[in-house]
Amino acid sequence: MLVISFDAPRRLGGYCRRHRLPFRCLPDEERAAYRAYGLGRASWLRTLTPRALGPYVTHYLRSGAIGSGRLNVRGQDLRQMGGDFVVAPDGRLALAYASHDPADRPSVTQLLAVIR
Repeated sequence: MLVISFDAPRRLGGYCRRHRLPFRCLPDEERAAYRAYGLGRASWLRTLTPRALGPYVTHYLRSGAIGSGRLNVRGQDLRQMGGDFVVAPDGRLALAYASHDPADRPSVTQLLAVIR
């Protein structure tokens, strides 16, 4: 299993260590994998929805950044759409799930059904 992010290697490494991810985390600053899987950027209208912004607002409130001006999204692209892809051992694409908005992800049940 891989986590691929357009974050810089240092930032991605910190994220993966903080969250103790048991997966290999790979940077894709040039977004080659994103393009290869057809993942583009969403419009602001699709990006600025309560469902998509909720996690950012929660993080902002919990971080103590209110009143400090410390909303650090440097290097982030809030409009970059993500996705989840499962490549079978034979190289076949077993699941291709391109997100419709930043909060859109397949369910754990969907992912487990594909990898079992």
